[in-house]
Amino acid sequence: MTGGDLLDELRLALARLDARLAELVERARGDRGPVHPWSGVAVGPDEVADLLARPAGAVLGVPAGRPFSACVRPGSALDRLRERFGLSGFQLDVVLVALAPEIDLRYERIYGFLCDDLTRRRPIVDLVLGLLCASDAERLTGLAEFVGGSTLVRTGLLRVDPDPATPAAPLAARAVRIDPDVVAALLGLPSEPAPGTRTVTAGRSPGGLGRSGVDRIAAQLLTSVRPYLCGDTDAVARALEELADGFDVPVTELDIRDDAVRADPVAAVRSALVRATVRDEVVCLRLHSHTDLAALGDTIAGHPATALLAGSVPAAALTVPPGTLAETPVTTGPADRLRDWRDALDSAGIRLPDDEVATLARRCPLPAATAARAAVVAAGTVRRPEPADLRRVARAASGHDLDAIATRIDDEVAWDELVLDPDREAQLRELCHRIEHRDELTGSWGFGAHARGTAGVGALFTGPPGTGKTLAASVVATELGRPLHAIDLARVVSKYIGETEKNLDRIFDAADDAGSVLLFDEADALFGKRSEVRDARDRYGNIEVAHLLARIERHRGPVLLATNLRHNMDEAFLRRLAFVVEFPAPDAAVRLRIWRAVWPDAGRLAPDVDLAFLAERFELTGGYIRNVAVAAASLALADGARTVGMAHLVVATRREYQKLGRTLVDGEFGTHAHLLRSARVAVAS
Repeated sequence: MTGGDLLDELRLALARLDARLAELVERARGDRGPVHPWSGVAVGPDEVADLLARPAGAVLGVPAGRPFSACVRPGSALDRLRERFGLSGFQLDVVLVALAPEIDLRYERIYGFLCDDLTRRRPIVDLVLGLLCASDAERLTGLAEFVGGSTLVRTGLLRVDPDPATPAAPLAARAVRIDPDVVAALLGLPSEPAPGTRTVTAGRSPGGLGRSGVDRIAAQLLTSVRPYLCGDTDAVARALEELADGFDVPVTELDIRDDAVRADPVAAVRSALVRATVRDEVVCLRLHSHTDLAALGDTIAGHPATALLAGSVPAAALTVPPGTLAETPVTTGPADRLRDWRDALDSAGIRLPDDEVATLARRCPLPAATAARAAVVAAGTVRRPEPADLRRVARAASGHDLDAIATRIDDEVAWDELVLDPDREAQLRELCHRIEHRDELTGSWGFGAHARGTAGVGALFTGPPGTGKTLAASVVATELGRPLHAIDLARVVSKYIGETEKNLDRIFDAADDAGSVLLFDEADALFGKRSEVRDARDRYGNIEVAHLLARIERHRGPVLLATNLRHNMDEAFLRRLAFVVEFPAPDAAVRLRIWRAVWPDAGRLAPDVDLAFLAERFELTGGYIRNVAVAAASLALADGARTVGMAHLVVATRREYQKLGRTLVDGEFGTHAHLLRSARVAVAS
């Protein structure tokens, strides 16, 4: 149908509406008596009669009466709307009444007059029923079209909104509004993309579905079962691009994880489904792991939109009735990551040997867009970027979605800064290798199909405070070129049932996209021995631990747990971790290595400093040794000295022990005790 044909059709429909409005105006003229027509404040019946006499919506010779939609022509935009949403004649008439003020502002003033409230710019339910119903019985039946379960409201074609000033107003007093995308589609106008949506274009590389997979999903879209793409963000994006290439209609994605959508996901989903229906599009609803599908179920179920869903959680774990979703697993494999990094490096003009590109792709499995951004930044800041430069930039460029809910640790820590015995350093390097080759283990080597828990790599770091557990986490993250985020359990654990699981899901969903390293410090607070179930609190505490275990095993990146109290950890929990690394209190030899390594510039040490004595005499762990070094340097600066002397270290050591609640007597400093006495004299003077 051409634009002119559509305009003629609307004129015919609105002419019937005008005739019916004129009847109501005449009735109001008699009921209300004279009204002073103050411009912009009140509308009188004479002014309304004049508005109706104007030719914009009225065509002479068109018979008055109902239904207004009787003049809708087969194949027209209004007829397609009726067919797609399965509308009755009465329902289409309601749509026309709501549509009128969107295309002709005369109706705003007419509706305001008939509602006896000029602030009402849209028809209220009572006015719509008065226009369309000939008897009280019809009005009573018609009310059902304006409640949540009706076709018009459930599908999102119309909204029935209360006046903000009177939110508890009865149904009959509520305004009826048509969805803006419906108006734009009917009039052939473009509309702005909704928040949280993007148009999917044909893929840059195969998504792994193949022609048979695309055809299978296309067939599922014609049934009552919704297709469900299950995989990481990049894998889902590739699959959608492959679908966009294989379908003859546009594909739009609504990300329910988006902050603009999270406030009212039901309204956002309903709007996306309406838009897809009126514009002949396919819409994909991108879920997060704690999306309340029970709340969205009524909106999605039975909607005429051509829609599919996507998420990272298997369909069996979602709160939907069996048989509702048809799951299609999608994955981002090593070949995809390698291709993404090669494309990113080529676009940025960076040339690396093939083996170095392959290692980079394994260690930094970033989404394609993040890899491309990292390559551009590296090319712009380093003359000839090496793999280490790219890992550093990639780490800085990713994981920012986690910054709002976790503490980012940006320290770049090399292996030589971590003082450990050879066996424990070897364990950490083996951990890095396991993380680096995770995709190959679960993919081409087949462990993902035959063993539970091989997807995620969990490790426990256990030992006394200050033994290097957090430093080791930074070394692992630096080696892999991945962001490191420390999780504050006080922000995760909630006293409200179910909230802890939701908080964990938010963390893991954000971390999955970047392959982030997650560090749970003081992990025994959440992952301690599961208690005997005595009440509901015990039962839900055990559920939280089980939920976390499941998320660790699905997480694409490593999860590091740190605790000072290994004996408090549940042994069943420890069996499901890939690594347990002990960080014991260092002996004298290791302490001496730490004392030597802690100084950024060894030239700042005065000749009288005896690090061997400090290492032998004081059983401090690495964290406390660093505190002593910083305190001693501060004392040296206060003295105006250019180097740290033994006197500064002796005083700083004593202060550190005081912090720990322990008192050192002068004799414990041996031949250096006089330095303490000299320091006290200096302070006294």
